[in-house]
Amino acid sequence: MFDVAARLGKPIISADGAAMIPPQGPCAAASSLAKRAFDLTFAGLVLLLFCPLFVAIVLAVRLETGEAALVTQNRTGYRGRVFTLFRFRTSVAADGMGGSALRETLVGRLLLALSLDELPQIWNVLKGDMSLVGPRPHEIADDAAFVGRIDRFAERFRVRPGLTGLAQVSGLRGEANALELMRDRIAVDNFYIENWSFGLDLTILGRTAMALREPRT
Repeated sequence: MFDVAARLGKPIISADGAAMIPPQGPCAAASSLAKRAFDLTFAGLVLLLFCPLFVAIVLAVRLETGEAALVTQNRTGYRGRVFTLFRFRTSVAADGMGGSALRETLVGRLLLALSLDELPQIWNVLKGDMSLVGPRPHEIADDAAFVGRIDRFAERFRVRPGLTGLAQVSGLRGEANALELMRDRIAVDNFYIENWSFGLDLTILGRTAMALREPRT
């Protein structure tokens, strides 16, 4: 099992009840407001700086596929509410007729390699669906499959999901189909929530930026 304490040198704070989402107290609420202000400022700057890149990607996807550049997916968010997550299109129907089999596009392959497919989630941050840093949102089917099998699973919904998170920069990114991998991710998510600070967020953002310099394989 992934050892959070060994990785970060801090204890894990335990709590009773796997399905309970604890309420936020006054201090947590104040921290949430400060974190939200940081999210809005940073995401707004990213949107302004990368606006030409957004336009270029939209045009490239549209020209190659003839379809909408953005795709949407439902995810579980803050307090268990479902929200619409945005991504750039990276695949099309393999048969060209809307079938279930998908074919990765040339532009999509580049977006995935550079982790640019998730760039539209900046809009989710501005909308308030997500935060810059927090537990990464899973597919709703995965949440349903694991919530009753992993202690404290639902406690990750105490905060907004993030564009990146402590689990992702700790080697736990990607699809979590195995129970042990998902259990480790949930442990790290709850550790992050219970030990949150601006310093920790900045560290995670910095490590994410470093990881983005290495193309995904």
